Amino acid sequence: MLPINRRATGLSLLALLTFVATATRLSAQLTPRSLWLDGNLGSGFYIGEFSSLDDFDAFNPGLGSDFSLGFTYAFSSKFSIAAEVGRQNFLHGINDYVRARYASNFFGPAGAATYPGSAVAITEDNAIGISRYLLRLQFTLPFSETWGSFATAGFGTIHSQATNDNDQSLPENLTGSYDHQAFVFPIGAGATYNISEVLTANARLMLYLTTSDYLDGYAHYLDYEVNPGAIVGPGTNSTPADHMLALTLGISWKIYQGIIEPDAPVASSNPPSSGGRDGRDGRDGRDGRDGTDSRDGAEPTSPQPRQTESEQRRAEARQRDSISMALRRRDSIAQARMNDPQAATAPDADADRDGLTNQQEQRDYRTRDRNRDTDGDALTDGEEVDIYKTDPNNADTDGDGLVDGAEIYSYKTDPHNADTDGDGVSDGNEIFQNGSNPLEPTGSGSGAAP
Repeated sequence: MLPINRRATGLSLLALLTFVATATRLSAQLTPRSLWLDGNLGSGFYIGEFSSLDDFDAFNPGLGSDFSLGFTYAFSSKFSIAAEVGRQNFLHGINDYVRARYASNFFGPAGAATYPGSAVAITEDNAIGISRYLLRLQFTLPFSETWGSFATAGFGTIHSQATNDNDQSLPENLTGSYDHQAFVFPIGAGATYNISEVLTANARLMLYLTTSDYLDGYAHYLDYEVNPGAIVGPGTNSTPADHMLALTLGISWKIYQGIIEPDAPVASSNPPSSGGRDGRDGRDGRDGRDGTDSRDGAEPTSPQPRQTESEQRRAEARQRDSISMALRRRDSIAQARMNDPQAATAPDADADRDGLTNQQEQRDYRTRDRNRDTDGDALTDGEEVDIYKTDPNNADTDGDGLVDGAEIYSYKTDPHNADTDGDGVSDGNEIFQNGSNPLEPTGSGSGAAP
């Protein structure tokens, strides 16, 4: 368990919670399987012996700088992992109070010009340079397309060096030698703003909890307060470690967008009737009710085996999965745009940004102008009308048991043809019941579904 200044930590966490609370109406979600290049710049101060939140007389911080570069990979619209390197430079004043309090084991006698046993000058200001290397997990809370709030936590290492105002390294005095490396555990929160689909701005407040009390070049021990001047070297009763607090503004640029490829469908499923809306499979002359072909000279198809209850449940689950795959595939190509509350209501406006104007949706296609996918088939109304020529009010245009989005994205079948390969079995029956390939006629060597 790290020794942590409880008052300092409490105030810092309260600041973090207040910051998150201001973003309760915000959110900008990440695109799944995307990689972002991040840069942040800001300011902050360190929390230690010479800038203590517990001791007003010692609280004499000087705001420093904080800069970082890194990469963020989004697993989903809510969860991501970030790797970053950063540099922090903090300042703090050396006033008469801290000189007197830590005189016996750090500053030396009153009026001393240099630290005991060295030629390093005691100056009015000291600086702390910190290089950090972090891995963080981040959770984003989505509420709308433009704004967002997030929380993050992680771990890493830091390297610190304390210097005086003349850029001289502080000596390792009576407190003994120490390691300039330490572990750090960052926690924080912030808000994001989507500038475009590939550019996002953010503001974040971070608290860096460390395992070192030597960030400022000095570690105090309570032993020194009991027996001032009587102990040489480290004591036995240490005070809390030093920490850092920083507020930064940043920008993130999407440099890679992965494509969510659907999994191969599994054989055996529960098909819808036999294909078409009228009980037929959508091809003239074939009736799907008894498994026979009504055309002259055609060989009857084999009757389909009866499914068990467990097979039917698995089939229904696979059918739901096929729709889910299509939805994910659509959203990975073009991030879903939510309704814009400030959208214009003019006839030529496109409130749901589906590629069709409000007037077209209301007058020509009878679709919903505030829902970009009226029939819920994983294709936007504009894509159905302008690109795929499918029915934006019917999720399954050809009635083969596959929604239009699943046909286009998952199975590569024809959403206008219930039997893409023309083998007498509808696409839905091939995928969900027979486990055959809807792109290869069963009479010429059926294969597993794609």
